[in-house]
Amino acid sequence: ATLLDGVQNYTHFINLYIPKDFFQPSEIFLNGQPLNMTGHKFVPIKRQGVIEVYGVQVNISGGVQVLGHATMKANIGVLVYGFGSYNSYGYPGGLKLKDLSQGGISLSTHSFHVLGGTPLTVTLESNTLENSSLKCTFKDTDHEVDAEYINKTTAYCISPEFKSAGVVQFTFTIIISNTETFKWRKYVSILPVDQAHEVNVFNDNRSLLLNTAQNITFKWSNDFHPTENEKKGIRVYCMDLTTGEWNICFDVVGNDEINETQESYQLEKLRPPITATYIIPNDTIPVIFTVFVKLKAKKWSGIYFLANKSTTDLILLCNNWFSNANVSDNSSTSLQACPRMKAIIELPNSGFGKDSKFSMLRRVSTTEGYEQMYWNYFHPGSESCYRSIAVNSDGNSQYCCYKEDGELLVEYGGGSAHYSTPNDRDAASIAKHHMNDLQPFIYCCESKNCDRYFLKRPSDDGNDYVRPSPPACVYGDPHLVTLDGYKYTFNGKGEYTLLQTDDDSLTIQGRMEEAPTIRGGSAPATTF
Repeated sequence: ATLLDGVQNYTHFINLYIPKDFFQPSEIFLNGQPLNMTGHKFVPIKRQGVIEVYGVQVNISGGVQVLGHATMKANIGVLVYGFGSYNSYGYPGGLKLKDLSQGGISLSTHSFHVLGGTPLTVTLESNTLENSSLKCTFKDTDHEVDAEYINKTTAYCISPEFKSAGVVQFTFTIIISNTETFKWRKYVSILPVDQAHEVNVFNDNRSLLLNTAQNITFKWSNDFHPTENEKKGIRVYCMDLTTGEWNICFDVVGNDEINETQESYQLEKLRPPITATYIIPNDTIPVIFTVFVKLKAKKWSGIYFLANKSTTDLILLCNNWFSNANVSDNSSTSLQACPRMKAIIELPNSGFGKDSKFSMLRRVSTTEGYEQMYWNYFHPGSESCYRSIAVNSDGNSQYCCYKEDGELLVEYGGGSAHYSTPNDRDAASIAKHHMNDLQPFIYCCESKNCDRYFLKRPSDDGNDYVRPSPPACVYGDPHLVTLDGYKYTFNGKGEYTLLQTDDDSLTIQGRMEEAPTIRGGSAPATTF
C-alpha cells in the first residue's frame, strides 16, 4: 500500500526486481493485469556483464496495490516510494509469508468475462489431485463451481456469471474425505462486456452496425480446453436498454452444428429462426455474440449493433432523435472543457481520467479486428480518449479524444458531451449511455447526418479549458498550500483561521503548538 493521498498530492511509484529465472512479464500481475500488457519496459541489470535481474519502474495510484506472480516460488523485490511537494517516502513492499511446501498453482488466464463461460486450467507445482473433490471459487461461494480432474496436477473449470466487473480473489480448493485440505488464492480480473472480445464479427462493410439482410462472418481462436474440443454453436445476447442486463435472444447456429476444428463461420443472413420468440426492433439494439461448447465454455465478442434492415430507416431515426433529444444545444456549457493537448489532460488535477475501455481494448484483444473497428467507427483518428471525472447536475459528462501527436480532435473522430455517463459497475448506466449517446451517433452518422448529432452532443474545442486549482491543505511542521497554489511554511504558535467564506457560512481554524522533544522539552518549531 502507498501513503494515502490527501495531505498533499504525492506521485507514487513501485520498482520491481525479478531474477532472470522468473522473468516472464506475462506471469507478473499488478492489480490483476499482466505487466506485458501495460506497456512497461523491463531493464536488464547486469553483474560483471551477465544479466542477473530485470527491473522496471511503475507509476501507480494511491492506495493498496496487488502484486503477484504465476509461480508461487518466484522471488520478486519490491520498493514502494513517492514524492510530494515537500516530503517523500519509501519502504520495501509488503510481504505475506506462507508455507511453500505445498507448492503453488498456475492459471491459464487471469481475466474472466463478466457473463461467465471462460475456460480455466489450474496446474499445481506439487501435490496430487487424485481421489479428491476440487472447487474453483471466484470471490465467494455464490460464484463457486466444481473443477474437473484432468490428471495428477491439472484441473479444469469454467467461470460462472458475475454481477459486476472488477478484481476478485480466486480460490482453488482440494477436498479429501469431506475436509478442505489445501487452498490456493490469487487475484483475477472480471472484465466488463465491452472490454473483452475473443470473437470477431464482420459484415461486408466491416462496420459495428449489422443488419438482418447482410452476409456475416464469425471468427475466433479455437483454443478451448481439449476436453471441450467438440462441436460448437453461436448465440446472440441482446441488451435490455432499461436495466442494462444481457439476455439470450436467439441462436445463430444451434449447438453441435459447427465442427470441432472450425475457427470461422459464414452466415448468409443474420435473422432469428422462425421459431424464435425474439423480435428485432425497428431501430437498433446492442448485441454480443458467443461461440459456445455445450452451452458452458464460451468465447465472447465485443458489442455490435443489430438493425432490422426491412424496417430500419436511420435518417428517420436521426431526425426523430434530433427533434426530441433530451439535451439542448447549450448543455455542454456546464461541463468542464477539454484541454487542447493530451500532455495537459494527463497532468494531476486535470479533472479527467483515461477511458478504461479505450486502454483495455488495446491490451486484452486476442484476435485482430474488433479494436480497430470500434475506434475507427466512433473515434477515427484518435489515439486516446478521456472522460471528465465530475459530472454536472444532470449527470452529463465531457469526453475528449486526441490524435497521436497529442492534439485535440474536434467533432467527427473526436469526443463530445455525453448525456449519460457509463459506469462499469452499473449496468443500467451503460444501457442509458448506449441509448442516449451511442445509438444517436449511429442513426445520424450512418445516414450522413453527423452534424445533427454534434449539435445535440457538442464536441468541445478546448478554448474554454481552465485547469482546476489543486486543493488547499496543511501538513507537516507546518506546511501550508493556499487555494491559489501558493506554498509556504509558518511556525506561529496559537490558533489561526485557515479558511473563511465571505458569508461566514464556513470557518476552519487550526491550533499550532510547540513540537515536543523526546526528552520532554519543546523544539523551536510548531506543529498542528
